[in-house]
Amino acid sequence: MNTADKQLAQKLGLPVKSIRTWRETILEKGRHYDGQEYTTEGIKAIKGQAGIDDGEETPAPEPIFTLLTVIRRLPNPTWVIAKDPEGKQAQLRVRSSLRIAQGMKLQSVRDGSTWKCIHNGYAAR
Repeated sequence: MNTADKQLAQKLGLPVKSIRTWRETILEKGRHYDGQEYTTEGIKAIKGQAGIDDGEETPAPEPIFTLLTVIRRLPNPTWVIAKDPEGKQAQLRVRSSLRIAQGMKLQSVRDGSTWKCIHNGYAAR
């Protein structure tokens, strides 16, 4: 059962010691595990003990910011031209473009119809 404990621990991302303890104290031989492997009922019982939801997978949350790549600086020191992940060019408001180099990736959010930099040290005021 040590091999089965290790495999299940790796699959669920849990410590082997926890699975072994649950097997010895809570699970029943024959119903939850059979000598060399866990039954589906045993796996569900372990997931229940660990608090792992066996339901549908939830979609990944939307990112809070988008990384924009600086293409060039504008004469106005608070704006740069940047490219979004889709390849579209956009004007990005920054604190000061004097320290910004071409190719830098800056964390930005959409603020209405414009982009606003939220990257530490470069964030627009």
